[in-house]
Amino acid sequence: MKDKQLLNIINKIRENSYSKNDLNSLANYCISLSVHYLNRKHTSFFSSSNNQLEKIMDVAVDAVAPLFIPSNDKNALLSIQSSLLKWNKPINDEADADFFINRIVWNRTEQTIISIHKQNDPFFTKIYKTLSTCISENNFRKISFLGTNYIVCDSVVRLTGKLIQKEKFDGLPDSLFFKKQNVLITGLLDYIEQDEKCFPAIPFNLLVKRIKSISFRDFNESTVDERPELDFILSLKPSICKSLENVKIKLDEYYFQKKLSSNEYECMVSAFNNISNDLMDGGNLDSLYEYLLIEMPELTQKLFYDKYHRTMSYVYNIFRSHIIKQLEN
Repeated sequence: MKDKQLLNIINKIRENSYSKNDLNSLANYCISLSVHYLNRKHTSFFSSSNNQLEKIMDVAVDAVAPLFIPSNDKNALLSIQSSLLKWNKPINDEADADFFINRIVWNRTEQTIISIHKQNDPFFTKIYKTLSTCISENNFRKISFLGTNYIVCDSVVRLTGKLIQKEKFDGLPDSLFFKKQNVLITGLLDYIEQDEKCFPAIPFNLLVKRIKSISFRDFNESTVDERPELDFILSLKPSICKSLENVKIKLDEYYFQKKLSSNEYECMVSAFNNISNDLMDGGNLDSLYEYLLIEMPELTQKLFYDKYHRTMSYVYNIFRSHIIKQLEN
């Protein structure tokens, strides 16, 4: 965005004197910021997508759009106007304006990623909720910084100093995670401060993903004795296996009812195997069409929606519901 244009538009929005062109210009700028953030922080989320650039743009638009949509109330403010009113720092120059916009866009983008995870990944949702309950019921809190939520001690008001980076966090010893919830968080905070020489703050989403990753790992005999202490880490792999068995039973019914040919049946089974693998790997789930397209390279979207979508959508809902039910037990 051109020099001083951002500050000018923000002032107009704050004074409610903006034009449609002002909003369009700012919205496009925000989308570009969101795309940059996604490329920098969430590349693994889109790594399995066939149309990665398109998916990133879709998520960026979904993240930014609510900032520029008023509620049904005729006199309601835009979301970005409400954010401006709540902002407790001065916006006197272009640097202040840029800092405000970046913070808003980063936070919105991170919220959108979390929402997609919760919608598509019942394992992420279960761990996320369990951790959030632990934080609220103990002496911890979450602080957002540059789009990332961190778990800190309740006495911490703001983050200062060096924060642990993703590569360092992903390399922390597995044994740190073989603890009960409260002890797990306390131990991680201590380790990050004392051993990594970083400010004691745990990246929340990275913790969720690390717990999920460990949960799906095959433990050998040398680590099996540690598993009884791992009561917080869920036995996720059996849930996937049982749910896949359920999927095959349902697809068997369609096959024996002659709604599916032998080849169609095998392709759908393979598609659901790929869906389960993506769930375990923590990647973003593609559309059902894209999963079946891998098995049927000549499949068009029209044929998919005419012939296969209803069956796959029905079976996928059973698959997901079965996982959720097991996690709630």
